[in-house]
Amino acid sequence: MDFQGAWNPIVMKMFRDPSASERFERVFTYYLFVVAMILVWLSLFGREILLLLTPKVFSEGYVVVPTLILAAILASIGGYFTYGIQIAEKSSYRLVINFIALVLNIGLNITLIPLMGIIGAALATTISFVFLASAAMILSQKYYYVPYKWANIFWASLFTLVISNSVTIFDFGTSMPMFVGRFVVGLASVYIVSRLLKISINMSLLRTIKAPDRGVS
Repeated sequence: MDFQGAWNPIVMKMFRDPSASERFERVFTYYLFVVAMILVWLSLFGREILLLLTPKVFSEGYVVVPTLILAAILASIGGYFTYGIQIAEKSSYRLVINFIALVLNIGLNITLIPLMGIIGAALATTISFVFLASAAMILSQKYYYVPYKWANIFWASLFTLVISNSVTIFDFGTSMPMFVGRFVVGLASVYIVSRLLKISINMSLLRTIKAPDRGVS
């Protein structure tokens, strides 16, 4: 079962608990840390991964790996953590947001692909998902407020974007010294992002996310 399939029932069972919003915030913070690390590591070693999995001619596609992974992350955040829309039974709003994002995606592809090629296509997808995740989160917070630490999220996200997109600015090559250097950057990113999000890297979160007592309705 995927994360959404497991997580949504927990949300619907817990949301009336007075401590639920704080627990939801904590889950989101850890989720953001995990996907940020996925973005960093896949971006830093995207060329090597593509060389292993695809013909060499496709390896240069590593430059769009950070953008496409970011789009997937935004889509997941817009789906998994916008509880308020589901709780308020405003699913029609999701349809409207998704339709606008689709139209935006098409328009941006028509505009950016002639100018930027494959990078333009990836950028168009990411921008449309930025809109989708932002609009869904704003509506969700209106109907069910979760005390996200937006300042921490901003700085952690900014750092992650800078590191992951460094591969599109600098050609690090595939030499062993560069490989080791990128590995060190990846390890440093784990530490820095965890500090920016103010989390401990352990499994204690799993013990704190449990359904409320049966007496809670």
